[in-house]
Amino acid sequence: DPGMVFIAGAEPGFYLGGGYTMSSVDFDGTSTDADIGSLFLNAGYQINPNFSLEVRAGMGVSDDEIDDVEIEAEEMYGAYMKVGAPTLNRLYPYFLVGYTNTKIKASYAGESDSDNSDGPSYGLGADVYITRHIAANVEYTEFYNKSDAKIGGWTLGMNYKF
Repeated sequence: DPGMVFIAGAEPGFYLGGGYTMSSVDFDGTSTDADIGSLFLNAGYQINPNFSLEVRAGMGVSDDEIDDVEIEAEEMYGAYMKVGAPTLNRLYPYFLVGYTNTKIKASYAGESDSDNSDGPSYGLGADVYITRHIAANVEYTEFYNKSDAKIGGWTLGMNYKF
């Protein structure tokens, strides 16, 4: 029933989804950053109205260039806990905390090198429930933030809750 009132994000259960992340890679010692895009799939379980656990895996689909060096995300994966607040207006705002591994590739003049970066991640986002089972979401996440580099970005995605 489309007119039925439900509390967004409150029902326990499994969900699957995916999306697109536009990340900014800021290397220490450079004045510019690289903007790279990734597609990802996610799977999670809503434990109760306020907590869910989620895993994500993705791959780079767009790259950028800094001083003739091509930068791309080869892969990203992580595990996260989402802490949210259900509402009556189909909105489910949440805080995300977890751990992410990102493999970044740099190419210059026919040579390339890849580097795995991993560390704690955190972010803020919101699911907007279109129906009881389908939600669109927007999120900002700091995937990696250490002295040598910082990777963070905006994500747009969709989830289907079973």
